[in-house]
Amino acid sequence: MKPAYKSVSQMDSKTFKVIRQENKQEFEFPWHYHPEFELTYISNSQGLRYVGNNIENFYENDLVLLGSNLPHCWINSDDQEETSKAVVIYLNEDLVRSLSEDQFNGIKTLFGKSSQGIKFRSSVALKIKPKLDQLFQADPFEKYITLLQILQELSVTTEFDLLSQLGFSYELNS
Repeated sequence: MKPAYKSVSQMDSKTFKVIRQENKQEFEFPWHYHPEFELTYISNSQGLRYVGNNIENFYENDLVLLGSNLPHCWINSDDQEETSKAVVIYLNEDLVRSLSEDQFNGIKTLFGKSSQGIKFRSSVALKIKPKLDQLFQADPFEKYITLLQILQELSVTTEFDLLSQLGFSYELNS
């Protein structure tokens, strides 16, 4: 099955967008892709996570960074009774390209690895969770700084696994 294209609204003029998904019994978008990079933190839900050619169970404190156009979806368990909750950050490709200075080499490497999808261990997710929460109260400048701090922390950790196999290929449904 080919993944569907998902339009991430209001991204044309922004370098990144932060949303909180909640008050739903399950995540709503099926197998899909988009040109934006995506950092997803699941604060409350469980089920199956599909990234490229990888299928794994996901639970609370699931933190995944997805590369541009990498097909993915989260499918909730049938027996889930609580509301699904997640924080999703969409990162415009222009933001990724703009980090060209030497001090951003670690973050550039992180984005390179994200083409396979990166699953961070729950200890990393719990460490950055307060910063994710800060993104909703901060002014635009502070949001940008906080986002860079999150990306820097993720770029230096060794507590992660790559999800999709290197060389995985797929056809996109335009």
